[in-house]
Amino acid sequence: MYMGETGHNTCGWYRAIVESMERHNIGWTFWPVKKPEGSCWLPFPLPEGWQETVVAFAESDRRSYKDIQNRPERATALDLLRRYAENCKFKNCIPDAEYLASLDLAMLSRFGLRWEGKSGRLMV
Repeated sequence: MYMGETGHNTCGWYRAIVESMERHNIGWTFWPVKKPEGSCWLPFPLPEGWQETVVAFAESDRRSYKDIQNRPERATALDLLRRYAENCKFKNCIPDAEYLASLDLAMLSRFGLRWEGKSGRLMV
């Protein structure tokens, strides 16, 4: 059995569900950057203009070709995507210590990572 999506909840809830899945030998995944400005273990800042441009278009009505034509300028979209890609590089993320702790930091060694609690850094 494998659990691939939990939704978003509190760190206490995450800890309880991870402990339960580990105890019952259930595989699990938590997305490191699904919601990059919060509710993830590797948050990073979204580029300025992301919400107003990318999110607004993604959430707009796109049922017809006419609707799709009302998209962001290509140069603007590419610039935002490049800045997003830069911001989400591991070196630019700010690990969320509470979230990581709720997922059981011992599991980090499975991925060649370790948590330095004193410095508050996730190390490769």
